Amino acid sequence: IKASDITITSLPISYVYGLSIFNTHLFSGSIIVMTNKSIVEKTFWELVHQNKVSSFGGVPFQYSIIEKIFRKNFPKSLRYTTQAGGKMNNVLINKILKIYKKNNVKFIQMYGAAEATARMSYLKWKDAKNKIGSIGKEIPGGKFHLIGETGKKIEKKFHKGELVFEGKNVFMGY
Repeated sequence: IKASDITITSLPISYVYGLSIFNTHLFSGSIIVMTNKSIVEKTFWELVHQNKVSSFGGVPFQYSIIEKIFRKNFPKSLRYTTQAGGKMNNVLINKILKIYKKNNVKFIQMYGAAEATARMSYLKWKDAKNKIGSIGKEIPGGKFHLIGETGKKIEKKFHKGELVFEGKNVFMGY
């Protein structure tokens, strides 16, 4: 996120991912276009175009709509978009990546939880095509590990366990 970025409130601020986008852009000194319009409203996309929005965030359901909109009306000002709020369908990811590649835009997928201020990991945009389904790498300052049924840390590869995240962004008690 750069100070020169312009984002738009594509998610409610009452939603942890929406608040996280708001706070990180505010912290970086970027411009935030505030609206209560939904991505399904023409006015939302008019605001994107008028304000030269360079980034926004969305959840999988929103991207299923955005993919259809972007087939005909892709905002030229977009530099990247982010996705969190649940696992996205691989077919949809491929459709988004195809549109974004054509328009030279980055698609950054993230994994998180409310207890960790929405972001715990991200998949680098360069890896999006080759690592579909991956949650990527932990954010700086965070650490993932697996815990087995016995409660001990799993050190071997390709074993199932409970995914645990540690970091300063995790709420107290979690």
